Amino acid sequence: ADPTFQIVESLFCVFFTGEWAIRFGAFRRKRDCVLDKWFVFDTVLLGLLIVETWVWLLLVSASQGFTGAGLDNTSFLRLVRLMRLPRV
Repeated sequence: ADPTFQIVESLFCVFFTGEWAIRFGAFRRKRDCVLDKWFVFDTVLLGLLIVETWVWLLLVSASQGFTGAGLDNTSFLRLVRLMRLPRV
């Protein structure tokens, strides 16, 4: 993808990671976060976002370096991320 899109996607990832950290810090007892279903849902989505944005990028870079063929079709992860929108 165009480097501009990669930079913006990384900025979104940083923003949502910061939002998650602030929400996690708001719990008096940290173990209570597993009782908040929306927080657990957001944690799963953030994990997928991190995997898609940074881990996937590393895997693609590594696979292109060794085989010359990249990993494509991350649309499934983007669709899962869109599941968060109806909540807003």
